[in-house]
Amino acid sequence: PLRLPIGLQLYSVRDLLPRDFDGTLRKVREAGYTEVEAAGYYDKSATEFRKAMDAAGLRCVSTHYALGMLRPRLDELIEYGHELGLEYIICPSPVRRDPAGQIHGRARVERAVAALHDVDRRPFSHGWLR
Repeated sequence: PLRLPIGLQLYSVRDLLPRDFDGTLRKVREAGYTEVEAAGYYDKSATEFRKAMDAAGLRCVSTHYALGMLRPRLDELIEYGHELGLEYIICPSPVRRDPAGQIHGRARVERAVAALHDVDRRPFSHGWLR
């Protein structure tokens, strides 16, 4: 038997969440998931998002942002993540057209996250092999 929590990336239910956010989260929990990764926040504050997670019996442990979104809003997004209780902020792999430049930029963002905040960061790949 698996001894780790079962998680779901909320992107999988992205079409349902805008129609019934709380109900969708309850159904995710009823399906046996205990942890989720955010895929957008549906215009909710961190407090509202976390309250909905708590009510559904879920724990949001991670989220991910493209480098272009993370870089200019780093402090704001990390603060949101702290309020939400995230353990991980993931920066997806660089775009294919300029891997060297994107990797350098991503490394700079990751160093800033590590130096300024107690939020772990992990690589995340969208079909891009290293």
